[in-house]
Amino acid sequence: MKWWIFICLLVLCSCSSNRPFVFTNASQMGDLYVDGELTDQHGNRWEVWLVPGMSPMFELSKDGWKGSRQALKEYADSEFWEYCVDLNKNLLVFSKACFTEYLIEGIAEDFSKATTDISANVRETPFGWIPRIGGNVFWGYIFRPTFRMVTAPVGIGFGLTGSVVFPVGKALSPVPIAVGNIIGNGIVLPAAGIAAHQVIYLFAIPNREPSVEHNGRFGLYVIRWKDGKVPEEYAEVEPEDAIYDEEIVEDDNEEEVVEDYDEELEKIDVERLKKITSEYVELQKYSLLFEVGNGSKDSNLFIKIKSELFGLCSITKEAEKYYEGGELENYFIKIWHEMKVQLTDKQKEKILTGEQAFLSFKMNILQQLGFD
Repeated sequence: MKWWIFICLLVLCSCSSNRPFVFTNASQMGDLYVDGELTDQHGNRWEVWLVPGMSPMFELSKDGWKGSRQALKEYADSEFWEYCVDLNKNLLVFSKACFTEYLIEGIAEDFSKATTDISANVRETPFGWIPRIGGNVFWGYIFRPTFRMVTAPVGIGFGLTGSVVFPVGKALSPVPIAVGNIIGNGIVLPAAGIAAHQVIYLFAIPNREPSVEHNGRFGLYVIRWKDGKVPEEYAEVEPEDAIYDEEIVEDDNEEEVVEDYDEELEKIDVERLKKITSEYVELQKYSLLFEVGNGSKDSNLFIKIKSELFGLCSITKEAEKYYEGGELENYFIKIWHEMKVQLTDKQKEKILTGEQAFLSFKMNILQQLGFD
C-alpha cells in the first residue's frame, strides 16, 4: 500500500506545471508549518489563511499571558484604588442626596410652593381660582410628595447597594480578565489552533503553490511582492491592496505634480503645526477635567483630538523654521495660559507651568513627529 502511495505522488510530481507542489520544496513546507505562509517560485510571499501556523499560535499565547499581566498591574496603580474609593464615595453621596435633597427638602419645597400658589389664588381670585386651588392641593400636597416617597427608596437603595457592589466589582475585575486571558488566549485557543494545524498542514502540503490569480480568493493573500513589482504576465490582475518592498518610480510629469504638492504643504504645515498644538492643549484640559472630577469629558471630542494629534503630514522648512525660532513655544505658552485661566483653583494645582508643559509637548509629540 505504501508503494502505491509513493508511486502516485511520484507521478503527480512529474506532471509538467508552472506551479510545483508544496511538498517538493522543503523551504515552503517549513514556512507553511512555522508561519502559515510560503514564498512561491517567483519570490512573492503568501499568507495561507487556512493554515494557522505554529508561530502565530505561540504569539497568540504570548499575547494572552501579556494581557493577563497587564490586567493584574492595575493593582499596583494608585489611580485604580483611588477610582474604587471615589466610586464608593460618589454612590454614598448620591444615596444621601436622594434622602435629604430629593425626599425631605423636596417635599418641603412642594408644600411651600403649593401654599404660596393657594395664597395667591385666594388673594387675587383669578378666573377659575377655586378649581386652581384644588389643583394646587392635589399637585403640591398629594401627588408630588407621594411620588417622591415612592421613588426615593429606589435611589437610596441603589446608592447604598452600589457603594459596595460597584467598588468591589471594580476591585475584583482584573482577576477574571487575567484568568480569561490566560485560559482563552494563553492556553485554550493556541492549543486548539496547534492541534488543528497538524491536521490542516497534512492536507495543505499536497497542494500546488498559489498563483497570482488566486490573490484575494480561496483564503490566499500576497503579503509581499518580489522587488515591489507584479510579474509582467500577471500585471493586469494586480490586486489593489498589494504591499510593495520598493517604491515604483513614476514618470517626469508625476514628479512635477509631487513637487507642486510639496510646495502647497510648505505653505500650510505651519498652520497644521499650530492646529496640533491647540488640540494638544485642549486634550490636556479635558484630561485634567476628567481626572479631577469637577467637569465632564466629551468623549467624542476626546477621541477626535487624539486621532488628529499626529495629523502633520511632513516637516517642511517653514514648519522647522517656525519651531526652531521659538515662535511655536511662544504660541504654546500663550494658549496654555489662556486655557489655565478657565480652570478652578483645584485644577490649577495639578497643571504644569507653560514652560514645563511645552517641554512635555516637545518630548511626547514633536519628537515623535520628527522634530529635534
